[in-house]
Amino acid sequence: MIISMTGFGRGDCKNHEMEAVVEVRSVNNRFLDVTLRLPRSLSAHEQAIKDITRRYISRGRVSIYVALKSVNPSNLGIQLDRVMAKAYFNLLEELKQATGITESIRLEHLFQFSDIFMTEEVEEGSDEAWKCTQEALKSALETFTEMRREEGLALAKDMRKRIEKLNQYGDEIEIISRQKIPEEYEALKNRLTEILESPKLENSRLETEIAILTDKLDVTEECVRFKSHTDMFINLMDSDELVGRKLNFLLQEMNREVNTIGAKANCAEISHRAVFMKEEIEKIREQVQNVE
Repeated sequence: MIISMTGFGRGDCKNHEMEAVVEVRSVNNRFLDVTLRLPRSLSAHEQAIKDITRRYISRGRVSIYVALKSVNPSNLGIQLDRVMAKAYFNLLEELKQATGITESIRLEHLFQFSDIFMTEEVEEGSDEAWKCTQEALKSALETFTEMRREEGLALAKDMRKRIEKLNQYGDEIEIISRQKIPEEYEALKNRLTEILESPKLENSRLETEIAILTDKLDVTEECVRFKSHTDMFINLMDSDELVGRKLNFLLQEMNREVNTIGAKANCAEISHRAVFMKEEIEKIREQVQNVE
């Protein structure tokens, strides 16, 4: 199953006392890392929020933001700092006397000083706040998961096309390799003839030349192994388990086989296709980095 590690979700819950809003976003990461921004009234539930999040995602760097606000106009969490307001009023009176200004002090003058108001987080009804937050969190995580699944479908579609292209290159290489075998055997025969006619023939040199030339005759074994890796790649994509790490390992094995094919290649046609295959593998690797 292909599920993206990047996503966003938003959920909210409203009851007779307050409203909770939760936003969840994530980016790719090797392990699960959850960071929270919570109101002070919910700090005791930090671990519970992380535990709920782990039910929905196993890898990625996840950021969760929670906001609470009262729906009761009489409890907006804003209070007047009477001491601060009187202090500013007295300062303005002194300023009037010092400058000889006759204009009276109005309310709008005091509004210029924002610190005459105090804001407080919603503290009352903590059980209700936590219950409301849980519902908003679950709603956000469900939306978040749905978005990751949709992005995972797009990733899977792209990777399938690239795997098909890789298999096509692999089939072409195998065909070209078989067609080149007669030429390679003829080249081997000529090379051995030159060695045997050498006045300073050494058995070790003869064995080395035969081993090197024979090894380069055929890449069928590498092509077969490569095809088995691409088949397993597709099977993992269709499975129900989380496969990000396994897919990354398979890409390493696929890249190793292509490197061997490129090293064995005695013709430009095979070498060029090996280069194209490495480019496609790298593009798939970039996509897999974002798979949970």
